[in-house]
Parts: sequence; structure tokens; C-alpha cells
Amino acid sequence: MSTTAVTEPAKDPRGPWVRRLPVISHFNKSVGLQRGMLVAGLVLTAVFLLTAILRRWSRPLVSPRFPMPTAASRPSKRRAGST
Repeated sequence: MSTTAVTEPAKDPRGPWVRRLPVISHFNKSVGLQRGMLVAGLVLTAVFLLTAILRRWSRPLVSPRFPMPTAASRPSKRRAGST
């Protein structure tokens, strides 16, 4: 009787693709101040992107209560009769 050995497929030595993403791999390799700066940058970027995405549905925070006057509604600075 002969037995046949079933070979398992070789595991990828590089690991899962998620852990190989640049930000994740750099986070895993960083220590101390470098890691702190990386986390601060990621947090600021996330806040900026979240603000930009949600801006469309939010009420404007810094804007006048009345619409801005257009160029046609503003009085002209030219003197009468000048071109």
C-alpha cells in the first residue's frame, strides 16, 4: 500500500494585503515620536476629509445671514458720464 501525501498550498510569506498597505506597514514599523506624528497626520487628514464630505449636508458656519450682493446690484464706482 502506498500513501500519497497531500501537499497544502504554500502560504503567502508576505502576509495579508491589508497589512502591506503603506500607511499600515509604516505604522507597524514606527516608534516613539515618529509614530505620534504619523497618528497626528492621519487624524488631521481624517478630520479634513470628513469635514469636506459632510460639508454638503451641513449648515454653513461662517456666512452672512443675507445673500451676498452681486455685481449688478452694487452701485457703480464710476462717475456719471465717464466710460
